[in-house]
Amino acid sequence: MNEELRKLLNTIIKEKGGSYKDYRLLMDKISYHESKSDPKAIQLEGGPGRGKYQFEVGDNKGANTAVNRTYKYMKDNGIKPPQWLNEVYKNKSTDASQLKDYQQDIIFLGNMMGHPKADFKNVIDGKESTVDFWSKYHWSGKNKDLEDRIKSFNNSMEHYKQPEPEKQVDLMQYLIKPPIEKPKIYPQENPDNQFANGGQLNSNINQSEFNQFNEGGSHQENPHGGIPMGMGQNGKMNTTEQNETSFDFEDGKYIFSARLGINTKIK
Repeated sequence: MNEELRKLLNTIIKEKGGSYKDYRLLMDKISYHESKSDPKAIQLEGGPGRGKYQFEVGDNKGANTAVNRTYKYMKDNGIKPPQWLNEVYKNKSTDASQLKDYQQDIIFLGNMMGHPKADFKNVIDGKESTVDFWSKYHWSGKNKDLEDRIKSFNNSMEHYKQPEPEKQVDLMQYLIKPPIEKPKIYPQENPDNQFANGGQLNSNINQSEFNQFNEGGSHQENPHGGIPMGMGQNGKMNTTEQNETSFDFEDGKYIFSARLGINTKIK
């Protein structure tokens, strides 16, 4: 589980009760009905719904409200808002389909925690059904359409399939296991910030999630000592080299070396 999502859920669980599984199941059912759980979904015929929960895009619309409530809830409960939330909080409109899957989970949870009437505890304690929770606090249609929308939600649940019992166990083991400890990076191991053997890149350089470096030569051939990749924490330029790749994971950007094979040992 993403660490940002874990911290938020831990705070909510202390306040409202329940388990990771309870909230995951609630979110999965609602997102399945809204978009078949597609984080990139855009409402048909140009409607305002965006993302897995179909938050409305537009100035001060549903997505913006969810972002604002999430930001406030985190600040009020001593949770440092992540950088991506700080950025979207500055905007009047948010397109949820441009956020990552776990980020949409976060603003769904934060939106409900900031909702004046919604209460996760009622669902956790069985006092309120998932469809009632959805129709009262998430769906924003007109009352005349409520009956049809509830029928539609229930129909979606007939097709929604929970993981098989043995897979549920695996899922819960994944959700509750402690986060993987990041490897310690010692400056003396890479004093020149050259990523010939790959590794995590500590830099705020802005690129797409996946990049291939098809030119620029090796560290030895390049006049800059390699392809510049922003400044490292030690104040020196990070560099990579031709034929390497990079990918943005949730905890940062990683360089994948072209020098390493399956049985290659880093010297």
